[in-house]
Amino acid sequence: MIPTPTLRFWGFKEHPFADNILRDELMPLFVDREDELSQVQDALGRSRVVGVHGNLGVGKSSFLHKLRKILIEEGIPVAYVHLNADSEDTLYRELLTELLILLEGGSLPVKRMAGFRTEEEAQRLHASVASSRGADFGAKLAGIGGKFVEDRTVSVEAHTESSARESIRRIFDALKGPLVVVFDDFEKLRYEASGKTRDYFPILSRFVSTLEELLNRKQVSFVLSMDNQVEGLLEKEQKKGGQFAFSLNHLCRIPNLTLDHLWKLVAVRLKAHGWKAKTSGFMTDAAVYGLAIASANHPRKAVNILAEAMWVVANRKGAKERVVDDEAVRDGAARARLPMDEKDWRAVEYLLEHGESANDDDALRQHLGYKRSKNKTGYHTSVDRKLNAVAASLRLEFQEITSGNTTKKVLRLPKVTRK
Repeated sequence: MIPTPTLRFWGFKEHPFADNILRDELMPLFVDREDELSQVQDALGRSRVVGVHGNLGVGKSSFLHKLRKILIEEGIPVAYVHLNADSEDTLYRELLTELLILLEGGSLPVKRMAGFRTEEEAQRLHASVASSRGADFGAKLAGIGGKFVEDRTVSVEAHTESSARESIRRIFDALKGPLVVVFDDFEKLRYEASGKTRDYFPILSRFVSTLEELLNRKQVSFVLSMDNQVEGLLEKEQKKGGQFAFSLNHLCRIPNLTLDHLWKLVAVRLKAHGWKAKTSGFMTDAAVYGLAIASANHPRKAVNILAEAMWVVANRKGAKERVVDDEAVRDGAARARLPMDEKDWRAVEYLLEHGESANDDDALRQHLGYKRSKNKTGYHTSVDRKLNAVAASLRLEFQEITSGNTTKKVLRLPKVTRK
């Protein structure tokens, strides 16, 4: 890792807020998602196809790698296929590649398959690379037990998607236990119609139909990772009568982090990278809330903002104190092209000072700069919208407070546990 001036100022050898998919040695940085992991695990016990969806960068791939780790620890093999824009033409060959790696590694218990040789299947897959757009099986196949050599002169018929499906079917038929297949980044697949790129729904429909009809085995479950577009597409189809050509037996949304878990993300990364002082000393309370507002508790946005905020602090004239304050977060958010809504921040400032507020709070209205309308309660709507926006950003809920015959909705800013 290059020792940058910012890292030297903060005393880190590596950046604690690098934007990486959490897998393998980075898995200890994984936080939260206990409920969603439990949902998907439970669904795999009763469903053929499970969908996982969420916003870009919310942590779906990290979530799936965590799921993979949990399943493997429970003795369940996982074939993990990370898709790319060209994978529509090579879906089944990419899956077969992962299955062959599991077979050669001895982690996929199967009955004997007459005439089926892992090395020959790998050779056939490799022979298909040249005719497959963007497919890169060579490196993976070359590593299958050290047996496959790319320059072998053995002449074999190249695998097609059809022949790969047949080989997959044979492996599934020979299974002696459960298997989970993960297809990550399904949203990267797009189809073209009249020269225009469209949504991936038709590809998804065809693919899941194939899984159900051709590869239907009770002990094989599939997890498909998609963006939030799938929810809208499914709702649109339901309005047409719900006549799907396929079924997603379970759909799990990966939401933004809670406020507490956003802080845990910060603390875990600091400790993992050798921060010796108290983690609470890294940021002020106001900076934590500012980070939540600017990032809307979105993990990728949060780490990008913090990386820029660290730069801001390190480059202050005469800077000595290693503390991220709310000003650094605001400047860092601007540098990360995620500028903070000024009225959102003013609302948070008010809540930090006063502890709670409601849409009929005149002092808050004045603090936010809203003018009273001719309608006595007209300005309440603007304040209410702003408080709703803050609540949505921080994943908070309004509480109903009753006093005599009057009931009003109050928004409280909770104290973040920062141990």
